[in-house]
Amino acid sequence: MKHQRETTGCEELDYYLEHPKECPAELKLSSEILTALPLEIGNLCNLVKLNLSWSRLAYLPAEIGNLSELTDLNISWNQLAGLPVEIGNLCNLTILNLSSNQLTVLPLEIGNLSNLTILILYNNRLTGLPPEIGNLSNLVTLHLSMNQLTGLPLEIGNLSNLRILTLSSNQLTCLPQQIGNLRNLTTLNLSENQLTGLPLEIVNLSNLVELDLSKNRLTSVPDSIGNLSDLEKLNLPENQLTGLPDSIGNLCNLRKLSLSHNQLTEIPDSIGNLSNLTTLCLRNNQLTRLPDEMGTLLNLNTLYLKKNTKLVYPAYSMVKSDNVAKEVVEYLQTHKDIYSRYGRWKNQWHAIRLMFIGHYEKGNRFNTIPMELLRVIEEYLLSDPFVETGNTIQLK
Repeated sequence: MKHQRETTGCEELDYYLEHPKECPAELKLSSEILTALPLEIGNLCNLVKLNLSWSRLAYLPAEIGNLSELTDLNISWNQLAGLPVEIGNLCNLTILNLSSNQLTVLPLEIGNLSNLTILILYNNRLTGLPPEIGNLSNLVTLHLSMNQLTGLPLEIGNLSNLRILTLSSNQLTCLPQQIGNLRNLTTLNLSENQLTGLPLEIVNLSNLVELDLSKNRLTSVPDSIGNLSDLEKLNLPENQLTGLPDSIGNLCNLRKLSLSHNQLTEIPDSIGNLSNLTTLCLRNNQLTRLPDEMGTLLNLNTLYLKKNTKLVYPAYSMVKSDNVAKEVVEYLQTHKDIYSRYGRWKNQWHAIRLMFIGHYEKGNRFNTIPMELLRVIEEYLLSDPFVETGNTIQLK
């Protein structure tokens, strides 16, 4: 008497399990009805691409390892708590998507998937990675966001072909120096971790285009950041930064720089070298003045400065709008022009402004004012939109 196989509830899968030779190379079986895969899944040897996403699978049978022709396996959005060691038999896999499951560990055999180029593991419960991850020498993309990683294995540095690495929303407190070996990396996302510093070897990531370090515990940025000359996007909001290195001005390709929600009291003059900058976010800091060199940022079209209540240059009342790029650049450009003509008074300039505008802070007091300085003051007052009407000087 022929054994009657229990059905899966998925008619398409049941049919191909009964007629494995008719199974196509690509099969999409996403279904909430699918709660388990029968052992016979290993008989579908013609499969090249298998999509089991958005099902209710709690485990994979060992026979999954028989699908030796598979190049693309998607088991995202299931309920997997673990993987069979036989997953390592799928040596032709180039894409493996295991995102949004309940994985806490990866089997050591994951390192056998030497042809893997894309590995997606975000939104799981991983607390660590096996050293064997370093065997995936062809890996180009590795997504590990939204896990519980507290550290990375040193072998992460062996992934010499890696271009995209996302590690956001984990519990990382530091990075291994081997991270600097990833010289082909173009995108590195480390946001929402607990990093207090960066390894010096970060300077070796010379091809990096996007670096996201937002929502960490950084108190400073290494001077070597200026060597990342290909960087186009740098995110550093919601840290504990009190200053920036002058080398920030070496990032000649930078287009977007986000520094909101820190403790910055000043911006280095070298920021004026960022001629390609289009977006600068400086909300919620403790800035008192902006460098006049920002007046050279002619490509800047988005500038956020809200909640820098200590700002006096330009006056805080000027930057309360959402985007003040045009106004601030023009303002600083005007005053930079004045400086260029009356440069000898530059060091006294801000004290002079406070004295004539009547800011609450004490300004310098002069017993005598040279005629040349009076000309500077008059031109300055006439160009300053925040000087009250009537503050004029007569030159004799």
